[in-house]
Amino acid sequence: MTGVPDIHSGFFRQRRNLLVVSLGLLAFQSTGAVIRTFSLLGNTIQLERPLSLATPLWVGWLYWLIRYYQYFRDLGDKGFGTTYRSRVQLYVGQLAQALFLRAYRPPRDEAFVGPSKRSGEFTRADVVEYRPDAWVIELHGTITLTAKNGTHSSMQMVQERVVIPLRMLWRPRLRAVWWIVVHTRLVSEYALPFAVATVPLGVELFRLVRRLAT
Repeated sequence: MTGVPDIHSGFFRQRRNLLVVSLGLLAFQSTGAVIRTFSLLGNTIQLERPLSLATPLWVGWLYWLIRYYQYFRDLGDKGFGTTYRSRVQLYVGQLAQALFLRAYRPPRDEAFVGPSKRSGEFTRADVVEYRPDAWVIELHGTITLTAKNGTHSSMQMVQERVVIPLRMLWRPRLRAVWWIVVHTRLVSEYALPFAVATVPLGVELFRLVRRLAT
């Protein structure tokens, strides 16, 4: 049975081959290169008709695209889901903290009537309930209040729940996707080769549409 190291090494080979043949196709599409002569055992053979590279390149492209996809599937979990969920929870926790601080009402105390500064330091922000219409976040930490004149401050422990409506989750989810794209190798290592491989096909489809339109 093929081991995990063999799957990874095979995946890297298929990715390299797919990228090479895809870029070769792009070069052919730009130049229309053909073979007029080739060498065999030191002898130069002149072809009566130029040999187009299109057919062997497209055959190789299809073969290595299939092989790359198969190895891509064999790798199993590549970390997209785990990374995405952890980042979403982090950003939802930050959103819950901001909403809590905005809505927080300090206890009645003459020293803190209309506090000029309110800051929080949260050690945990856990999703404790997934409702059909909202997520419930439980915050653990402290809130520091500073009086207007700056002479009084107070620190209070908090353990509160904040309800985040689903309509507010689009931003944490978008931030999580952006973080994965920019700050991790997941997209460039696993998804980008598929994108590169589709470029030659897109070029051919564009040319076909242009020919049909004229």
